[in-house]
Amino acid sequence: MNLNFSLETKNDNTVFTLYESKLDATTSHYLKAELLIVCKEDKIKVLVLDLKDVIETDEHGLSALLFAEQLSLEYEFDLRLANVNPTIVETMQAMMMDQSFAFYDSLEEALEE
Repeated sequence: MNLNFSLETKNDNTVFTLYESKLDATTSHYLKAELLIVCKEDKIKVLVLDLKDVIETDEHGLSALLFAEQLSLEYEFDLRLANVNPTIVETMQAMMMDQSFAFYDSLEEALEE
């Protein structure tokens, strides 16, 4: 399986758009691998994960988001989550994961800050 995503740089922002409906055991390890490649190859100042197509996740998907957060600390960049499905946000809030992330309602909003 290949992960459907795009990677684009806008000014000092790197936008990683995930074109998958599920962030789960099948896709999460591919996401982790791609994020690690991006971090090692590029000097990132801001990474926006655009999750507009993701409608559901499981513990593996949440683990991938925590991995992205760990990468942001290790490689010293600002991590922003855009277009996160409200159900996923609620799950993250219930697990108190939301405190580790900056959420934005749109890609444009994430790029403005």
